[in-house]
Amino acid sequence: VLLLVALICAVSCVPVRPVISEVFESRAFSEVRNGTHFYAGVGAFACNQPLRRCIEAFDFDVFFRIFQLDRFDLGKVYEADSLDHYKCREFDLPSGTKMEPVWGWLAHAQYVGQREFGGKLMVDFWNYTTTVSGVSLQMGLGVMDRGNLPAQRPVIFERHWSYDGVFERRTMEFLEWGTHTPPDKVFDVPHECPGKGAVKEDHTFLELE
Repeated sequence: VLLLVALICAVSCVPVRPVISEVFESRAFSEVRNGTHFYAGVGAFACNQPLRRCIEAFDFDVFFRIFQLDRFDLGKVYEADSLDHYKCREFDLPSGTKMEPVWGWLAHAQYVGQREFGGKLMVDFWNYTTTVSGVSLQMGLGVMDRGNLPAQRPVIFERHWSYDGVFERRTMEFLEWGTHTPPDKVFDVPHECPGKGAVKEDHTFLELE
């Protein structure tokens, strides 16, 4: 009987796969672990995938910053230097490079159970792991359960990279979640980036398989 119950639960206890909007804007709290370093800060994560635009911008409490603006519509990616915010790197994307769906990996993710979050909230967690060009990448998303309906509200987003003994982990807690279309100005290229302020480099993107 216990085996039968376990088998039934193995099928029926798995929640409906999440369906997360590819158009969104959110304030978020972020933590970064890189070797022996730890950073915590706040910022924003916004995307309009149909228009091929996405931005992550976070300021941390030790003058450390993460800023990446993906403008696939312009064939460019812009990154601010993590320590010197007045320096910007401009990357030219290879012609024809596609912007993958932000949450496309969820179609291949595995449900790994519930996790306690914030001391009182239980979230359903989905993980996906792949290796591309020698880089191991694991992504996880914690979502609020909606019963028989697919989850639409992400709570926490995790990314883990490791390569040749070097690793980095980024965790993003969504403080707000809006699926309205972000204003165009959200994706404006910072004035530090164009012209002489930009260091142009070639950039190779990892494409999830």
